[in-house]
Amino acid sequence: MMKKPLRTNRNSLVPIPFSPLLNVGLILFAGIILILLFSSNGGGNHWSGEERVTNAESYAGSPAVGIDGEDNIYLVWEEGSGIFNESRDIHFMKMSPTGDVIVNRTIASAFAFESAWPDIAVERNGTAHIVWQDSLFRNIYYMEISRDGDTLIPGMQIVQGAIGAYTPSIGVDNEGKVHIAWLDLRITSRGTDYEIYYTELDPAKAEFRVGDIGDEDIRLIDDTRITTNLRIVELASFLEYLAGHVMIEYSPLPDLALDPEGKVHVVWTDSRDA
Repeated sequence: MMKKPLRTNRNSLVPIPFSPLLNVGLILFAGIILILLFSSNGGGNHWSGEERVTNAESYAGSPAVGIDGEDNIYLVWEEGSGIFNESRDIHFMKMSPTGDVIVNRTIASAFAFESAWPDIAVERNGTAHIVWQDSLFRNIYYMEISRDGDTLIPGMQIVQGAIGAYTPSIGVDNEGKVHIAWLDLRITSRGTDYEIYYTELDPAKAEFRVGDIGDEDIRLIDDTRITTNLRIVELASFLEYLAGHVMIEYSPLPDLALDPEGKVHVVWTDSRDA
């Protein structure tokens, strides 16, 4: 199973390593952030030239990548518009191993709000599972896309009972079940708490559903808190609160991966012992 990308904050100019075979980086040029694709022969010593894969007029960033069983490349990223990039959409692209574009489409739009911080996991058969955060509804969205780029499950909210959900990470196991972790804000007996939460979905169950599909139709495990007394270095400023997201630089940024046995591993940043 492919390793998940390591993340940096949106202002980083440092390439984001994610596997021995590929590397996605962000480069700032004349106010435009380009997403660049690098590839090698597997040894890491022979890299191809840089290739621009977006034509954003304003902003493109927060990329994530997945690979299928035929070495096709799947990319997702957020792309901004407006004077202050206040409206951000989620874009999806599938490329062949040689870099030819097979699918290029917008999968989520949020007028005057953010659809941001996407992540992707790809099965060997090319089925892609994508998550992102939405600032309008302060929730995490999930969708499933076929190897041909068609929507199998449209974007749906998957978090229950939270007043805010941010920076999701996704993985898919060998049985096609989807695992998602995110930073969650909800009211508890202790007050308002940020914690890391987890859920498991089974998209295959949607095949037997007649009519509209809801998260309850594919959910295997309800929202489950997996941290206790999570401590964040700094909470969102008032302006960032209005924008619908916490500061990426100070977010716990959970990341999720699965081993060959299907065990789920989650990591995050925590300052409780600092």
